[in-house]
Amino acid sequence: MIKKVRSPEYNYNFNKENGLFARWGKTFKDDPEYSPLGPEILDMEISTICDGGCSFCYKSNTEIGHNMSFETFKTIFHKIPTNLTQIAFGVGSIDGNPDLWKIMEYCRTNDYNKVIPNITINGKRLTDEYADNLTRLCGAVAVSRYNSDTCYDAVKKLNDRFMKKKIKIKRRKPIK
Repeated sequence: MIKKVRSPEYNYNFNKENGLFARWGKTFKDDPEYSPLGPEILDMEISTICDGGCSFCYKSNTEIGHNMSFETFKTIFHKIPTNLTQIAFGVGSIDGNPDLWKIMEYCRTNDYNKVIPNITINGKRLTDEYADNLTRLCGAVAVSRYNSDTCYDAVKKLNDRFMKKKIKIKRRKPIK
């Protein structure tokens, strides 16, 4: 499933299955600074609950925070331009928002605009089930390094589930 945008000044191909994204301007050598059509990637905070307790957190998340509901997410999602390709979700604790998996699943299965979810986590409480869900639903997972062991263990758990996917790119004739 390839999403394509074509215009005289801005073009892209986006693979909705694996997240491969290529954009160009008038020619393949042109690299536009931004999309004139709106965002390609959106950062969205869906939980301010975090058990990290880090004094240096730029988000000031705490163990008692707020979550975006699935219904609120859907309302916002359907106002986003359809040229959006990915959403980078911000959470602290992987289990902070009970609607996380429903939200991510919706990104991939809705009838409005299928996008690839990505996420940044703190690595704590990353169970096998959560790691399986992340590798199934996300294009990318970032693990913040607050504690070396926690970060390493989370990255290893994700890598062991083939989080790092190999993408085969076939050379084709240039699109005119």
